[in-house]
Amino acid sequence: MNIRMRVDDVTLLTDVEDYNFSLAGPCTLLDGPVGTGKSSLLELVKHALGGNAVLTPVVRDEVRAVRIRTTLDGNAVILQRALGRAATTVEFRDPRDDGLIQQFAIRSRPEQESVSDALLRLLGIPVVAIPRARTRATAASVPLTFNDLYAYLYVEQQDIDRSVVHHTEVFREPKRRAIFELLFGLADPEQLIIETALGRIKDELRTAEGRVAAVRTFLQTATDEDEVTLRQRELVLGEQAREAARGLDRLRAEIATSTNAHQNLRQQVLDTEEAVREAAEDLRSAETEVARREHLLAQMRVNLAREDKARTASRRLSPLEFVVCPRCTQPLDEGRASAEVCALCLQPDPLAGLEFDLPLDYTDEQILELESLLARATKDVGRARALADGRNEELSRLRQALDVATAEAVTPRFNEVELLSAARAQSLAELRHINNVLNFWDELRALDARVSSLEQEKEGLELNLAQSKARLEARRSVLRVLSERFSETVGALKVPWASSGSIDGRNYLPLVDGERFETLAVAGGTKTIVTVAYHLTLLGHALAHGDTLLPQILLLDTPRKNLGSNPSDKAMGSRIYERIRSLVDAYGDKVQFIIADNDFPDRADWIRSIHFDYENPLLPHVIHPGEEAAKSGRLDTVESLRGR
Repeated sequence: MNIRMRVDDVTLLTDVEDYNFSLAGPCTLLDGPVGTGKSSLLELVKHALGGNAVLTPVVRDEVRAVRIRTTLDGNAVILQRALGRAATTVEFRDPRDDGLIQQFAIRSRPEQESVSDALLRLLGIPVVAIPRARTRATAASVPLTFNDLYAYLYVEQQDIDRSVVHHTEVFREPKRRAIFELLFGLADPEQLIIETALGRIKDELRTAEGRVAAVRTFLQTATDEDEVTLRQRELVLGEQAREAARGLDRLRAEIATSTNAHQNLRQQVLDTEEAVREAAEDLRSAETEVARREHLLAQMRVNLAREDKARTASRRLSPLEFVVCPRCTQPLDEGRASAEVCALCLQPDPLAGLEFDLPLDYTDEQILELESLLARATKDVGRARALADGRNEELSRLRQALDVATAEAVTPRFNEVELLSAARAQSLAELRHINNVLNFWDELRALDARVSSLEQEKEGLELNLAQSKARLEARRSVLRVLSERFSETVGALKVPWASSGSIDGRNYLPLVDGERFETLAVAGGTKTIVTVAYHLTLLGHALAHGDTLLPQILLLDTPRKNLGSNPSDKAMGSRIYERIRSLVDAYGDKVQFIIADNDFPDRADWIRSIHFDYENPLLPHVIHPGEEAAKSGRLDTVESLRGR
C-alpha cells in the first residue's frame, strides 16, 4: 500500500506577525547561507509532529506556536503545537474551519491515545511494541512510535554524515531495525506481538526456574526426610496434639465438676464482697458528716468569739467622747457630726442603737445542740467502722476457705495438666516446622507445574514465531531488490572509490563495496552521499512498490554537506539533485522532498525555492547579527546546539 504524507505549509505564530511558508509541489528547497533559519524551519516541522526538536534561542523567544497543514494518507489535518511550557500537547484542527478536533498529549499515558498513536493510526501503521533487547528478549518492551518512523523521513544535518537513521545510538538500534522490518514487510504486527509475548514468557520462565532451584536447595538443607515421611509424621503429630487436647479438656471438666460443689461458697464470697463495699461507703458517709459538723461547730465558736470581742470593745469605748483626734491630736469640734454617725470618721455608726446588756443564752443553746449532733455522728462512725471491720474479717475467712477448697480440687491434677500441656506444645511446634517444610513442597510442585506450563507456552510461541517468519521469508527478497536499487543509486551518484553497494541482511544498513558505514572515508563527503543514497533508495522502492508502509516524503538537511566547491564536488552535488529530480519527474505529486541547502545555483522550474538571507531570515522582524556572527560561531544555530 502506498502511504502518502505531505506537509503542505508551515505557519509560525509570533507576537509581531504570523509567517507562512508554502511547501506545495513535489520538491521545495530552503536555500540560503548558514544561520538564516533553514534548519530551524525543518525542526519546527518536527516539533509540530510531536518530536523533540532542537530550537534556537531566537525561535524559542519569538515563536509562540507552530502549525502545519498536512495530509496523512488522505486525511487532511492541521497540527498546532505551542513552544515553551505549553508544548506538552498537540492540537488537531479541521482545515476547513480551523475547529479543534482533539488535543493529544506528547507523552504516552495509559488508556489514552498520544500524538504518536494518532499519527500512526492516521497513516494506517499499526501501533505495536517490541522487546527492549531482541537478541535476548525479556518481559521489558518498548513501543514503536511515530518518532521512530520519522527518523526514516527526516535526515538531520548533524547525522547525515555520522549515522544512518541514528544507528550509532544503542538504545534506538532495536527500534530502528523493527521499524525497517515493519515498513518493508519483513515483520508483521502479529510477529512483533509474538516476540513481545515470548520475551515476557522467557522472563517468567527464568524467574520460575530460579525459584525452583532456591526451593530445592532449601529442602535439601532443611530436612533429611522426604515428603511422604513428613506427611506421615504430620498425621502422627496431629493425633498426638489432639490427644493431649482431649486430656486437657477432660481435666478441665473434672476440675469444673469438683469446684461446682463450692458454688455456694463462691456466692457467699461475692455477697460478702458487696457487703464490704456497702459498709465502706457507709463509713465514708459517716466520717464526712462528722467532719461537716466539726467544721460548723468551730465556725460558730469563732463567730461567737468575734462578736463577744466587738461587744466588749463597744461597751468600753461607747461612753467616751473624743474631743481630740487620737491620730493627729487636733481638736474635734462639737456638732461636726449628726446622730448615728461616728464622731471620729463621720461614717454611719454600726453600733448605734445596740443594747449591749442583752444576754447571750441563745448562742450557748446552738453550740450545745451542735455538740450533741457531733457526738451522735461520732457514734455512727464507730458503729460503721466496726461493721466494716467485721465484714472484712468475714470476707478474708470465706476467701481462705474457697482457696483451700479449690486447691484440693486442682492440686492433684496439676502435674498431669503440666505434662499434657507440654506434650501438646511440643507436638504443635513440630507440626509448625513440618507444615512450613511441606508448604515448600507444595510450592515446588506448583512451580514445577508453572515451569511446565510456561515451557509449553514458550514452545507454542516459538512455533508461531517460526511459522510467521516462514510466511515472511519470501518477503526477504525485498532486501535483494533494495540492494540492487542501492547499488544502482551509488553508481548513479558516482560515490568516490565505490564500485557497488548493498543492504546488510542482518541490520539493514548500507554497505559500500562490502564496507560498513563507519569504515567509509570522510573526505569528500562520502558518508553524506551514502546516507542520501540510502534514503533515496528506500523512498524510491516505496514509490515503485505498493507493498510498503514507508510514507513517501523525505526531508533532507544539507544533502551536500562536506562537499567542496571544486568541479568534481559540484558535479557530485548536481548528481544528487538529478537523482531527486528523476523521482519527482517519475512520480510527481505522489512524492514530496523538503530540502535545506546552503546554495543551489540551478533555479529549475521543478524545484520550488524559499530563499533566506541575512536581510530576510526565517523571522524577518528579528534583526540578524550578520554573516560574520554566523560563521564565527557567535550565533546559535541548530547544528551548533546539537553539537553541545
